[in-house]
Amino acid sequence: MTINSKPVLTSSIIDQVPMSLARYWTQIGGTYQKQRRVFDLAESAISAVFGINQAARRSEHGLLPAVRVELLRRIQAGLESVVLLASAGMVREARIQYRSMLEALFKLSALCLDADLLYPFLAQELIDARRVLDDFKKLRAKAGANENETPTESQILEYVTRIDSELSGLEIAAGRKLGELTPWKWAKEGGLEEIFWAEYARISQAVHHSLADFGWRSTDVVDFKTGARTLPGSLPPESVVLSATKALLLGIRTGCKAFSLDVPSELVTVDREVLSLYAKAMGV
Repeated sequence: MTINSKPVLTSSIIDQVPMSLARYWTQIGGTYQKQRRVFDLAESAISAVFGINQAARRSEHGLLPAVRVELLRRIQAGLESVVLLASAGMVREARIQYRSMLEALFKLSALCLDADLLYPFLAQELIDARRVLDDFKKLRAKAGANENETPTESQILEYVTRIDSELSGLEIAAGRKLGELTPWKWAKEGGLEEIFWAEYARISQAVHHSLADFGWRSTDVVDFKTGARTLPGSLPPESVVLSATKALLLGIRTGCKAFSLDVPSELVTVDREVLSLYAKAMGV
């Protein structure tokens, strides 16, 4: 099935950014106009998803296709956020958003390869809720705990009973015990282990506020009285936009294959140019 992909956005996403934010971009060594092609390529990928998801909804029905469509939409929305953040010079925040995109990509890829993974996907919310309730029980057991800040014991028991019943139903349908799937496990199931280690694990430092995220190394000598040190240069803003665009393009190819759709022909050129610009930005 061929998709007639045509631009949906009437103006560049980045044109919506207040001009006062342009100074951040300038401070880190570039201007939006200088890197405009990078953002135009991102917008091309973003625009293509609208047609793909519309075609998928017409041809596919059921919960699994709906989850796949929503995951692809989440990756698309993630790239929109990356574009806005990076264009404002908020590169670290853009990397955090890119990390979230990759988690959606891991799940999309895994669910396109193995439909049975829908069961652990559905069970995740129940497992998380069960963990929270266990924490509430431990909190109430602590001496001096404020019982008004947690559910009552009877409420916790009611919630646990309901969750365990729903989880048991999913496990019966799946024919196996369902446990938590970490981002690494989703990446592995989706055949994206290399992306996990090359991208996800690396940018996780931006979320956890590590020394590496500060731009420091444990072997560096720092004057802890004054905090004085010279930080190494950060990655160029366009690199995170290109990385995120690559992720969306991979999500598009994965989704199109699962939905038996043709990848929009214009994205072949976009994909090639993104890879070329990324190699240039990273000095490869």
